[in-house]
Amino acid sequence: MRLRPDRDDDGAGDACDADPGVVVISEVHYDQATGQQEFIELYAPSGSAADITGWRLTDNDAPSSTSFSMTFASTDPQFNCPVPFVLNPGDRLVVYQGSGTSVCTGPSRSIYLGRAVFLSANGDDLALFDSTNACRDYVVFESAGQVGAVPAACTSFGPSTSNGDVVGKSVSRFDSLPLIDTNSRDDWEASGTTTTTGPLSPGQPNEAATADTDGD
Repeated sequence: MRLRPDRDDDGAGDACDADPGVVVISEVHYDQATGQQEFIELYAPSGSAADITGWRLTDNDAPSSTSFSMTFASTDPQFNCPVPFVLNPGDRLVVYQGSGTSVCTGPSRSIYLGRAVFLSANGDDLALFDSTNACRDYVVFESAGQVGAVPAACTSFGPSTSNGDVVGKSVSRFDSLPLIDTNSRDDWEASGTTTTTGPLSPGQPNEAATADTDGD
């Protein structure tokens, strides 16, 4: 008997699962110097709800002393929320380095990894994979060389000069809503120093929505 693949453990085979929706990496805070909580923010911009059960967030630099990988599934002890784990359009999820109380529901959610080391201020490349191991988003920051190759289905052109390649900062998507992910470095800039609110707003929009003056 041949069993159907069911990567998200929802009782339905992968072929029967609905479109998993869109989720992007929207902010990265890697300021070790200040003692603040480092974090990676994910955002579900629009369209259908996104079931990210079985998705994986990684720094794509494994193996290294700071490499990490977390799967949004009950099999990963770092993930302490119930499954299925669904982000509705407009929801944000912040994955923090240290300790805290996880928030598993609502438009602004939090997961704490309890790690002593996390992101490298000398440069890192982050990847978000769905439950079929397809790359959904990819971000490079700072100027250090990439350890892992750019995953198939994602692209990278290296860090943008708009973030200044400054150690101890953070970067955010600066697209006004609705966010259009071009999967390039031009989506990003130094957060908190230009038009984004940066690390002051984990779990919140980085920029205000642009007014729709012509009603389209």
